[in-house]
Order: sequence, then C-alpha cells, then structure tokens
Amino acid sequence: MPSVFDYTDYRQFLKEWYLERKAAQPSFSYRIIAQKVGFRSTGLFTQILQNKVNISVELALKFAAYAKLKKRETEYFQYMVLFN
Repeated sequence: MPSVFDYTDYRQFLKEWYLERKAAQPSFSYRIIAQKVGFRSTGLFTQILQNKVNISVELALKFAAYAKLKKRETEYFQYMVLFN
C-alpha cells in the first residue's frame, strides 16, 4: 500500500491506493468501496478522484478506517482533506 505521507493530495493517494488494491485483487471495485465506506453511488468515488466533489472529514475517517490507516496516518489524511 502506498504511504499516505508521500502525498499532499488525498485524491492522488486514494487513486493509487485503489489501483494497488485492484492489481492485487482484480474483483476489487468502486462498488465495494461504496459499500464499505458507506455511500450509495458508486459514481461518487469517480467524482472524488476527478476533483468534482470534495469529501467531508467524516467521510475521510471512513476511508481511513477502510484503508486500515494507523492513527498518525489517519490524522495526516484528515489534514490533506482539509487542505484540499
């Protein structure tokens, strides 16, 4: 998994995290992310990556939990969301 500390843009981190998970597990999909993180539209993840929609700190925490980020990584991820 990519290190969250290597990024200043949470979207780029999410994109590379997704691509790495997809390469390791071909059945991994936007639909799975939507179900696990808790949003209804699978298209929302695409909109996030395309910089069309921002995520809230609450949603950032859900992404961090699903990505199994540690405490410091989660805090950094939150700061990226607030910064962007």
